[in-house]
Amino acid sequence: MLRTSYLLRSVFWQEIDTRDFPGTRVTVSETRRWLRDQTLGAAPAPALDSAILALSELVTNSIVHSQSGQSSDGRITVRLARSAGALHVEVTDNGSSKSKPTVQLPTSTRSNGRGLLLVDQVVAFWGAHDGDKSRMMVWFLVDWA
Repeated sequence: MLRTSYLLRSVFWQEIDTRDFPGTRVTVSETRRWLRDQTLGAAPAPALDSAILALSELVTNSIVHSQSGQSSDGRITVRLARSAGALHVEVTDNGSSKSKPTVQLPTSTRSNGRGLLLVDQVVAFWGAHDGDKSRMMVWFLVDWA
């Protein structure tokens, strides 16, 4: 699916914007505002709401689980692209040697670990790629066609 995502983006996707954010908790709300501002009028409200929710979860994961949130100079890059009837979002961070993005089922003993389960429920497709081991990119696609 990941290769298809890149192929589709290169043929059909129009890049909206790419922006770097600091790896701090305030970044979560900043990325939500930025996504809404960049895509206002380009997607119906329910699709935009799903994209904002998914982006919040991925940025939170980057801050909590990657090196981007562990150092004062940590960065998170968000890229937005659109096509007729869909929005593609990528979140790239400084990676982690401890974990890879995976959906975890909730348990009664854990109060966290539901973010990617939520993402999986509100987007059409998502995936992750750690090409050079020092960076992790997680992407998702929201469609409304």
